[in-house]
Amino acid sequence: MKKLTFGFVACGLCIASLQGCQEKWGDDCTVSDTCSPSGDGDGDGDLGGSSSGGTGDGDGDGDGDTGGTGTGGTPALTCEDLECADDTPHCDEDEVECVECLENAHCEADAPVCDQNECTGCIENSDCAEHPDTPVCDDASGACVGCLTEDDCGGNVCAPQTNTCTDLEAQALFACQSCVHDAECQAGQLCMPQYFGTPSTLVGNFCTWTQEARVGEGACLDDGKPFAASSVEPVTSTDGASAVLCVLRSTTCPAFMQHSQAVDGCTAPNVQNSACGAPDLDDGLCREPNGGGSARCTYPCGGPEDSKQGYDCHVEGYRSL
Repeated sequence: MKKLTFGFVACGLCIASLQGCQEKWGDDCTVSDTCSPSGDGDGDGDLGGSSSGGTGDGDGDGDGDTGGTGTGGTPALTCEDLECADDTPHCDEDEVECVECLENAHCEADAPVCDQNECTGCIENSDCAEHPDTPVCDDASGACVGCLTEDDCGGNVCAPQTNTCTDLEAQALFACQSCVHDAECQAGQLCMPQYFGTPSTLVGNFCTWTQEARVGEGACLDDGKPFAASSVEPVTSTDGASAVLCVLRSTTCPAFMQHSQAVDGCTAPNVQNSACGAPDLDDGLCREPNGGGSARCTYPCGGPEDSKQGYDCHVEGYRSL
């Protein structure tokens, strides 16, 4: 009887043990199975398969579905993923965005400095180092240019319309000489258009005294000889400067510059006037010198104010020879 009792007890323990396994591991567990922990039925894949950043995708049916493997999120963008072009052709690798520039070499001469990924104006000549053809900073516009003054051109004229050096010597011309730029003329003179006759005809552009430089607070008629007429109103030069002028009042610059010169065609005094001065303007005269000799060119005058020092206005109305 004792052996039988022990057998029933042992069997009971075995059955209890099996029931415990089923309660612990779930309905799918059998005595011969190797059981794994199951989910808690809340659908989040507790203790499911391994993941590298993602959470389980349990379906909440209580059967402990295996968790997802996750990918760790979307890969970060790099400059290789961007197509930078047009106004923002460069990629900032730190910010991973397309920008206008990363360094001064990426900027054009009209805005040569790269500041916070944007091309901006220059402040000093060193800002133009990337543009050897335009090495001078125009701080008024912020652009790199070829020149601003004759000092940038080795003593030659800097053309202000283009900011480029010319082969014209600066301040080498005198009053009434033909010019292209203001800087070719002497200090106090500008390169001005000259008109003459009726109707008014453009003769050309010539170095011309400003009234301020010629007579200061005085009058052209009294103190500006032989440039005895005032333009009264400001006149604009070839390079855009504006000033009131002291000008010739009875002739043109070509005729003025020919005074006392022998000119082809001026051989018969009082007859061949057209040989002197500008073509077809009647601004010059062919006359015989006071002391005799070959005919030379002169020009009409209205008084001593129209003649240089040492010359007078002939009684016949021309500058004496």
